[in-house]
Amino acid sequence: MRSVKEVDGVTYITVGEIGRRIERTASVIKTWYQWAHLFPEKAAERPALPQTFSALDAKGTLFFREEDTPLLLAFRDAIQYGDMAMINQAKWGKRGEAGKQETEAAVTVESLTAHPTATLSSKEILKQIVENSMHIFYGQVANGRVQIENEASMQLQIGYIMRTLGELYQFSPEQTFTIRLETRFDHDTNLTKSNSRRAKIDIVLELTDADETESCAIELKYFQKAYGAEPNHRYSIFADISNLEQYIQSGRFSFGVFICGTDHLHYVQHGAYSAKAKDFDARHGSVYHAGTELIYHSDEGAKTTFPPITLQKDHRFAWTQTGNLYFMTHVIE
Repeated sequence: MRSVKEVDGVTYITVGEIGRRIERTASVIKTWYQWAHLFPEKAAERPALPQTFSALDAKGTLFFREEDTPLLLAFRDAIQYGDMAMINQAKWGKRGEAGKQETEAAVTVESLTAHPTATLSSKEILKQIVENSMHIFYGQVANGRVQIENEASMQLQIGYIMRTLGELYQFSPEQTFTIRLETRFDHDTNLTKSNSRRAKIDIVLELTDADETESCAIELKYFQKAYGAEPNHRYSIFADISNLEQYIQSGRFSFGVFICGTDHLHYVQHGAYSAKAKDFDARHGSVYHAGTELIYHSDEGAKTTFPPITLQKDHRFAWTQTGNLYFMTHVIE
């Protein structure tokens, strides 16, 4: 499918193409319009979104006038923290009301719905690839099929499973799945983990459908009891999660995943941490509330200090036991 069309002297570009130009995914741009529809009073406080066009091809692809690109840029730069979170709040509220109004329907051929895999969005497909890959990985670890000794071996095994499943999840001729390891990421502000504008993402998944691409960033950690570096390891968990939030906020990734493995229960269900770094708590069942500043109290005269971390979103941590190891797969949107 062509990403640019000329109609009556006007140049139109697809949502995927305009997303590439303003460094936002197609799903992010569509979310902006959903937000503006649900919250017109808030939308009136932001620059106006340009008109969209969905009748320029047989598939109903979303198009924009090329000349309206600056309008989307202006809206992008005016978005305030918490704006898009309002959609999830509204969505869950509507689901609750819908549940109260369910009625029985006659069972007819016309009432049958398509199988869920036939209507999955690219983002939903990526989520299934991650979820099912981790099920397979956990099963292989628990039953001795693979041995995990460090972060590199975990990265290679998980990457191999995701590559294999990702190829099977290419449902249409226009879909292309890609996986990359140690992918460079450049940001316009300093990233938490490196305190620089550059990072390397452990695993990047991409699914392209025609000209629209959805992406997932994955960061990994593996802690061994024999080579403990406490409490630095716990700090690094939150630094990775902070980076993932920044990747998503950049608009270049639809969601992120933090995967952590260990052979040490200290990270999973330890009784109490020392005052030095007690803020950095990712034990099973613990909850982080958005906007809470986490402080690492370095020893006086320490050569290495760790700046405070404040995350943008709420996080609830959950671990699972896999053989003699413990793993956490934490999805961030």
